Amino acid sequence: MCRTDRRALPASKTAAARIRARVRAKNRLKVTFSLAVLLNLIDAIWHLSGPVWFTAHTVAAALFTAALAAYVILLVRQHRARRRAGEGET
Repeated sequence: MCRTDRRALPASKTAAARIRARVRAKNRLKVTFSLAVLLNLIDAIWHLSGPVWFTAHTVAAALFTAALAAYVILLVRQHRARRRAGEGET
């Protein structure tokens, strides 16, 4: 059974776009977190050093930070949009 069969489909294209954006942001966060953990594990085992390793480690940390910030910002924006939509229904 497909995952979409178990869920109610979004009522509008905007809602579908929000869901896709959230899934993309969540996937980016998972990938960058995995990369950061992998680099830390490699560093802990082999104690690598040098400019290439430092650059790779710094880039991975920056990518993870950016992905985390994007995910949190997206969650906050969606929460505010839901609150605004809920206020109009009362």
